[in-house]
Amino acid sequence: MRRLAGLLFCLLLIFLASSCVKSTFEIAENIEKDKVAGSQYEYEGDTVRYTSPEISVEATYLPPERLALYFSLFKDGRYNNPFPVRSYMVFSLAIENLGKKRITYNPKMTFLLGGKSDLIPPKGYTDIYMDFERAKADDLDLRAEAFKAACFDMTVTLEPGQKVQRLIVYPRTDKVKDSGSLLVDNVFVGDETQRAMLLFKQGLLLKEEAR
Repeated sequence: MRRLAGLLFCLLLIFLASSCVKSTFEIAENIEKDKVAGSQYEYEGDTVRYTSPEISVEATYLPPERLALYFSLFKDGRYNNPFPVRSYMVFSLAIENLGKKRITYNPKMTFLLGGKSDLIPPKGYTDIYMDFERAKADDLDLRAEAFKAACFDMTVTLEPGQKVQRLIVYPRTDKVKDSGSLLVDNVFVGDETQRAMLLFKQGLLLKEEAR
């Protein structure tokens, strides 16, 4: 009897844990309910853009060849692409203040999603440095310097008319297959917040994995 009760308790915990994980569709529904008047989504090639009267958020997934091109142009080619393609997924993310209030953006609140999965947080400088250290990268310090120069890590403040564009980096995971979303959450516009879900319908899978 005690064993059965223990089994039922474990099943209850599993049920409660799984019920707390919302699907991408459910999160999108909640965002739609809180939609800011005048906001819209636009798709232009590989770029997804959310705009409202106060803010523009634009993201583009950078597959390995485009990421290599990005770093060949960034800072006059000072850095090679520091991110092994089988370990990371990298997006270009641009945020612009279109309104009259100060905007505060915390990159730690921008999550990667794929179907019914956990919210995957971005990599910060310390995470990346430890990853490179564990991988025994020969040029560890230069790779870490490239991350610091090119990527979001700390909270950013934008005054009216200002814009910021940097890379945001996630661990590559089986939870995100050929499509996925970026949940840009809790962007402060003055004292209020806005959120957006940027859907990438295809192209996130490595070509080698798709064969």
